[in-house]
Amino acid sequence: MNYHEQSRKIIEEVVQRLSKLPELQHAIDVLRTNYNDELGEEPLRYIVRMYIDYLKIIRHLALLSPEERTVIERVNQETAGDSTKQVSRGGAEVFVDTLGPERLQTLLMNIIKVSDIASETFQRAIIDLTTRMTEGHELAEANETIHDGVSEKADHAIWGHTKGLQTEAMVHFVINHFLNRLFVSLFANDNDPQIQDLIAHKDCLITPLGDVIYLENAQDKASPEIVGIWRRLRTEGGLKWNKEDKQAMYDQVVGHEERGPMYPYTLIIPSALQKDFRRLVKHYLWEARVIAIEGEEASPGSADFKVKVKKGSVGMELQHPTGGDSMKKHMEFQAEWMKIVEAYTTQNKLA
Repeated sequence: MNYHEQSRKIIEEVVQRLSKLPELQHAIDVLRTNYNDELGEEPLRYIVRMYIDYLKIIRHLALLSPEERTVIERVNQETAGDSTKQVSRGGAEVFVDTLGPERLQTLLMNIIKVSDIASETFQRAIIDLTTRMTEGHELAEANETIHDGVSEKADHAIWGHTKGLQTEAMVHFVINHFLNRLFVSLFANDNDPQIQDLIAHKDCLITPLGDVIYLENAQDKASPEIVGIWRRLRTEGGLKWNKEDKQAMYDQVVGHEERGPMYPYTLIIPSALQKDFRRLVKHYLWEARVIAIEGEEASPGSADFKVKVKKGSVGMELQHPTGGDSMKKHMEFQAEWMKIVEAYTTQNKLA
């Protein structure tokens, strides 16, 4: 069974479990059709495509570069003050710091590679999702005031589907809350108090995903469909989970940082140091290679380095490597390279 088929199987199981919720009936009816004008394609195909796009965002979250983490932390501190330092209310930077490298790898292996629907992790997640969404329905049926913080019942329940979401928004809503419950289930038996504090928050994965969506949009790498759903009002067919003013801040910070060491960032390398640079690449970033030096022409997309040539030097955009302990290697590479550059500039009085 290939990746798309497995994702489709998961979605069909989720839909089956939630089929008794009245608020989802229209979306489920649409799902069972061959084509939908609102989605512009076969509904099930659209849902599988969106599900996979969200898995890619989770992958980006787990593999944030140090520079990207810094951008997110800066925006969160400026928009939410010290509250982002609390694990249960934290953004993407708190999320990755709390999990650490080993648990982030576990996250990638179990969510991005897709859990077996017969597994305990999956079953616990789907039961939790169904229970919480049913609680939200019951609160709405009882005409109780529903918003986070109003009561313990509202804080535990998932209730957004009771607020008149349109079909496309409902798809994104369910995907996000399912992945959130799958993440919680994955670490349910972790004895670390910080992990338990993290997963106790109802939107513990959704909130960090929002940060990555802001970031990817500022980097012009985001899915337009996901960005649109997260930014539009419910009355306009969206979820309104991300805010315009916060996006503007990401746009500003990323635009500024890309003139410095942002991801991917540019290295301007004096000709005298090209040999040292190649040596470090070979030692730390073995999966990458330098594809051009001064005066040579780069082949776009052929490797991890793209070249911007300047007289007497060579500039290279270094993409963050992935896989294994590559992030650690990347940071070691940067530290070692800075030592060489500082020694060179001091010697040549270029500092």
